[in-house]
Amino acid sequence: MKGKIIYIFWGIVFLLAGVALLLGILDLKQLTQQDKVLYLSAATLAFIITYFLAGTKKWGWLLPAFVLAGMAVDLSSELYHTFLYQPNGVPIMIGIAMWFLIGFFIDRSRWGLLIPAYILIIAAVETAVNTLVVPSILHGENNVSFLLAFSSGAGIMFMLALPFFIVYFVSKKSWWALIPAGSFASIGLVLAMDFLIQDNPDTRVGIFSGVLLLGLAATFAILWLRRKTQPTDWAKYPAAGLFVLAILAFILGNVWITISDQTKAIAFAIASGVFFLCYLVIGLRKWGWLFPALFCAAMALTLWMSINNMEDTPWIGLPILASIALPFYVGYALEPKNRWLLIPAFILTMVMIISLATDSDYEGVVVMFTFSLPFFAAYFWSKKNWWAFIPAGIFASIGLVSLIEIVVPHADYISPPFTMEWGVYTWVLFLGFAATFGVTWLRHKTESTGWTKYPALGFLALAILFIVLGERFQEYWLASVMFVIGGLFLMAIFHKKMPTLNQRTPEIKA
Repeated sequence: MKGKIIYIFWGIVFLLAGVALLLGILDLKQLTQQDKVLYLSAATLAFIITYFLAGTKKWGWLLPAFVLAGMAVDLSSELYHTFLYQPNGVPIMIGIAMWFLIGFFIDRSRWGLLIPAYILIIAAVETAVNTLVVPSILHGENNVSFLLAFSSGAGIMFMLALPFFIVYFVSKKSWWALIPAGSFASIGLVLAMDFLIQDNPDTRVGIFSGVLLLGLAATFAILWLRRKTQPTDWAKYPAAGLFVLAILAFILGNVWITISDQTKAIAFAIASGVFFLCYLVIGLRKWGWLFPALFCAAMALTLWMSINNMEDTPWIGLPILASIALPFYVGYALEPKNRWLLIPAFILTMVMIISLATDSDYEGVVVMFTFSLPFFAAYFWSKKNWWAFIPAGIFASIGLVSLIEIVVPHADYISPPFTMEWGVYTWVLFLGFAATFGVTWLRHKTESTGWTKYPALGFLALAILFIVLGERFQEYWLASVMFVIGGLFLMAIFHKKMPTLNQRTPEIKA
């Protein structure tokens, strides 16, 4: 009964808000910044109260609370000149990340929630660096070496390394996590050193190369130390090889620059041949040898491309990425039980595909479709991975609309002042979202997807409204959204089993 009362309350609230917007009683154009902050704060408080009334385990009610709170902080930063110079979306990203973290702490088995939480934190930090730190450096307000190092990309590298370090130390079986952790940390250290160490430029190449190689050598050496409990005895070979290269880099210093690209390419090709020979002699199942073998081959190919004036093409980075991705695919082919190998393989493959579309008109399209691929793969891999169809469909829908916008000639809608701009083919986006949740609902007899019919109906209603209203949808979109949400809340009370906003996140079955 309490759940129905809550749904009725919010249904009426959204319907009244829609009426107020439609009749002009509530006109966003006339609201001051103070009014907007006040309304957002009040709505945040209302959702927090709802959360405690519904039960603290129903953490789904906190999502709108955190989003609205983030919007309020973002607007107030511009209004009251707080710690943010301008609205940049960082508080909203942090708020959504907190929502995922709370979901994890409520039920520790939902470890998958940590992934989007950490991605959002990284995105928030990156945005803050680009909108706050970098501008202050450019204007000479902050010229601190630490800030320069952090904004150079070192901070992102360290943040990318952190979750892998956590996985490595938490799970003894996850020895593989130390490889990306050590690699990211080593790269981050070198990027930071470029700003933190003021030295003779002629010796920098040797020092930085030596530190990078030494960090990678230490990574494999630590893996080798666990050879008694994990299958990492092979790690001693790349550890020894990288250590020797590090010593040579420290000794030779800037000599590497004086060597011609042709000589470097030949040296890497020979090294690749040696590693491949070791791989064939020791055994095909020792696929770890493919990392140094393919990496050296990729370096040789990259240098050859540079010699042939191909360094400005999007292909220049593909050999390196492919050299890291291919061993994971080979490892999975040899050991199908280790399905985790497909995760770094898919990620690197996605980066490769996206890099090909860089600076192209179709870059956004490729990015969206590429993001959808691993989720589609997870969905068709196992029937229990019904959840994967939702992000897959969302990314694919955005990609489809972006593609249509490019290939189909059309006249853009003229947006009235102070209104949100909507594209001509937004109805396609809404239909795509509706189809995504609709397809997910079709599995409600075997999976807990009964609730997905509500967003499916909501997006279908928005698509129909957009088709009917056309260009005028830009004026009434917010009222339309309020009516749709309010209607869905009221429809939900007639459902036999009340849908919850925090249905258990399914276990990921690869």
